[in-house]
Amino acid sequence: MKLKALLRKDLYVLGRQGVFLLVITVAFAAIPTGYFNTFAILFASIIPFSVINDDERTHWGRMAAMMPYSPGEIVLSRYLLGWGCAAFDLAVAVLIQLLERPFMAHRTELPLLAASFCLAVCLMAVTIPLIIRFGTTRARLINMVVIASICVCASLLGDLEVPAAGSLSVPWFGPMIAAAALTALSIPLSLRWYCRKEK
Repeated sequence: MKLKALLRKDLYVLGRQGVFLLVITVAFAAIPTGYFNTFAILFASIIPFSVINDDERTHWGRMAAMMPYSPGEIVLSRYLLGWGCAAFDLAVAVLIQLLERPFMAHRTELPLLAASFCLAVCLMAVTIPLIIRFGTTRARLINMVVIASICVCASLLGDLEVPAAGSLSVPWFGPMIAAAALTALSIPLSLRWYCRKEK
C-alpha cells in the first residue's frame, strides 16, 4: 500500500509530462520503423529524472522523513515508476504492431521490442543512483548523455535484423541478463546514497 501511495504521488507529479509521454509513445509506436518503436520504449528511462527533480525542488525528502515511508520504499518507487512506464510503452508498441501486422509489409519484431525494454531498464539502473548521488542539478549532463544514448540505442536496434521465431541466438538474451545484473547492483547502491544524502 505504501508503494502504491508513492507511485500515485509520482504520477500526480508527472501531470502534463505523463500526458506528453502517452502522446509520444502512441505516436512513435505507430510509426512502422524499428527506430521509432524502440525510441518510444527507451524514452521511459528519463521519467525518474523528472520526478526526482521535482522532489528536490520541493524538498519532498524532508517531508517524507516525517511520514511512514522507509528509505527503501522511496528508492524502490523510483525504479517501479520507470519500469511501469517502460512496460506501458512496450505494451502500446506491441499492441499497435499486432494491429498493423495484417496491413503493413514492414513490422518491428517482438524480440526487438523486448530488447528495447531491457535496455531501458539498464539505463535506469545506471542513471538513478547517479541522480540520487549528485542531485538533478549536477546530473543534468548525465541526463543529456542518457538522451543521446537513447537515440543511439534506438538507431542501432532499429537497424538490426531479427532472427526467425524460435531461433533466437544468445546475444538476444544479453540485454535481459544485463538488466537483471545491473538492477541487482543499482538498487542497494541507490538506497545507500539516498540514506547518506538524507542524513
